[in-house]
Amino acid sequence: MNHRALAASLLLAGALFGGACSTVPSSGDAVTRPPVFDPVLFAREAVTAGELDLRVDGREVVTAIGGVRVLRVRFSFASYRGFLEDEVVRRSTGVVNFPVGPSGHARVARSGPVLLSEFPPGSSRSGFSVHTQYGERPATELGLIGAVVDVRGPFIRELREFANPDDPTSTTFRDEEQFGYAMLRSFQETGDLRLLWEYRVAETWLRAIQAVDDLAAEEIGRRLNRFLLVGEGYGALGAAQAAAVDDRVDGLVFCGWPLDWTDLHFTRWRRWEREARYQPLGAIQPSPYRDSREVMSFLFSTFSNPDPGCPSCAGAGDVWRSQFNYLDLVRDERLRGVRTLVLVGDSDPRFPIDLEARASVAPEAVAALPAYPGGPAPPEEYARGPFARRLERFPFHDLRYLERSASTISNREAIEATIAWVQHVSGHRDVPRVRISESIEDGNVRLDIVVREGNAAPHGVEVHLTEIEGAHDFDFKHSLHRSRAEPMVWRRFDAIYAGHDAAFRGRWKALFPVSPSRNRAYYVVVRDQAGGLESAHSLPIRPLWNLGDPAFGPAR
Repeated sequence: MNHRALAASLLLAGALFGGACSTVPSSGDAVTRPPVFDPVLFAREAVTAGELDLRVDGREVVTAIGGVRVLRVRFSFASYRGFLEDEVVRRSTGVVNFPVGPSGHARVARSGPVLLSEFPPGSSRSGFSVHTQYGERPATELGLIGAVVDVRGPFIRELREFANPDDPTSTTFRDEEQFGYAMLRSFQETGDLRLLWEYRVAETWLRAIQAVDDLAAEEIGRRLNRFLLVGEGYGALGAAQAAAVDDRVDGLVFCGWPLDWTDLHFTRWRRWEREARYQPLGAIQPSPYRDSREVMSFLFSTFSNPDPGCPSCAGAGDVWRSQFNYLDLVRDERLRGVRTLVLVGDSDPRFPIDLEARASVAPEAVAALPAYPGGPAPPEEYARGPFARRLERFPFHDLRYLERSASTISNREAIEATIAWVQHVSGHRDVPRVRISESIEDGNVRLDIVVREGNAAPHGVEVHLTEIEGAHDFDFKHSLHRSRAEPMVWRRFDAIYAGHDAAFRGRWKALFPVSPSRNRAYYVVVRDQAGGLESAHSLPIRPLWNLGDPAFGPAR
């Protein structure tokens, strides 16, 4: 589908929605950019006071969670200027909560970052109060500033006013993901990064940072130097981009977006779509990309080696990867100094079960371990595996799995992990260093877990184990992909404490039977406590492909 050719014919008859729809434009001239990160793509100094148009809509001292008083300031600012519609300016709203002293004036009691969270679209239906948990708790429990901003809402709420160029019936976009792929195709055809939805989200994050900084200067008499951003989905992708270009950001909670988007599509294609049991992109059709293989074909294209599916397209996939892909930002040290916590739902149907492990190790190292008595020995180069007797360096600083949940910040465990992460970024809480060794012992898989503790003492280690049903089941998250999704069944059991050594390393061990006839997966959780607040930490989910990893086996 050629978006450039259709750009002039994307108007939908106004009878359905009371007026004509807007169009998804394509630039007529190709934009040539080298395939490297562009640090001035977002010009921070360009967000002037007049362009930001910051307005204070309300200011009052209120009694917040826990009966503690806070100064609540409601505000709005110009967030989306001329996106798809040249003369239209959309505004984002937000709330910032300041700790107050006895006089009722704002007072930041402790040193630490501002916790700036987005308000994810649809979170109001979850029954979880994002404003209370992410906006008030930093002020009432930590003495820090907490702010919540509607980063994506002003545009997402109007998606049904824009016609989908890939729909022959000229209907409008149904959801954000469908729109995001359409704008990716617009970038592919024109090379204009400003057409990307993730670019506009990142731009709004930078404006939100500036707005909260301006409000802080007004209330406490000084500007802030430290921010911790909390984003979900496209909001997380935009927050990572903002962290890469704004040196005021030194903390990030990254939720609901894959660490490596190319790896996500690779695994989707190899493990699921080739068997035609489950096609993730099928749910968002009509779309410019029919399956993950077409997305991969573009993401690995360059200016000198264009996508065979669109040889005349001006945009190159390596430009997108270098600018937006989280793993590429980490590898290029664009997030140096930004402490990153990754939140992942352990029952999230959108992510391969071992995506996080594969994002940080060579794919061939994830293949088939452990070997079991009487079973075929793995190739020598596979013998170590991602967690076998060696310490892994991952592209994040801490990881928290949300139990029996999708990947969302509207979750009790997510806010607990976020508050603990504020403590960490403030310098008041250490992250335990965890090492896991796998071995076979008397027909069992043995896990030796070593935890090097800091100022947060570990008080327990758990193992979460699940069976991957079906000897040849490529859709191993089958329960999540049924017509009515069911949470994955994780069996949880405590590891056995095995003592400490002189180097402040705690040791635990866990055993579970070898199962040569089926694949399995597990993850380890370390629980600790500091300052009266408990938190949990994990390493990535570890699949045990006793029967061979279907993502890397020969296609049938």
